[in-house]
Amino acid sequence: MNLDSLQGILKEKCGLSKDSPVLVGVSGGPDSLCLLSILKECSFLIQAVHINHHLRAEADSEAARVKQYCLDWAIPFLQFDVDVNTF
Repeated sequence: MNLDSLQGILKEKCGLSKDSPVLVGVSGGPDSLCLLSILKECSFLIQAVHINHHLRAEADSEAARVKQYCLDWAIPFLQFDVDVNTF
């Protein structure tokens, strides 16, 4: 499968449009980074969002990795820190 056919699937099956921004939740794992990369390569207007729950020892390094990835790829990035223990 090439990017053109994948782009068609994203438009037809997922309803994505190059005229509308796509908010992408990025955990920092390989699957979400792959999704972000594909959307970027297909020239969709994307905004990455990472929510750091601080529940695992590697949470801060994952957040930093996502932020750096977005900086390197010129993808707008938002990070939210949530203390789930207060809920």
